[in-house]
Amino acid sequence: MAKIYKIEVMMDVPTDELGRSKPFFWCLMSKTGNKWRNEALNWESTPEKAWEEAIRFYRKYKSDEVNK
Repeated sequence: MAKIYKIEVMMDVPTDELGRSKPFFWCLMSKTGNKWRNEALNWESTPEKAWEEAIRFYRKYKSDEVNK
């Protein structure tokens, strides 16, 4: 069964409340059958950086998966 992937970029508590310099997080999710699984996540300072890092991770992850 083929996996389906999605990337989510979200914002946590506003930066000024926690003094957090990286309030945006991304996660790479995969779906097989009816089950979603979190493959990876990380924090970034802007939504654009979060998206770029998520795409970079996804491409490497897929490349590693193919080369197994």
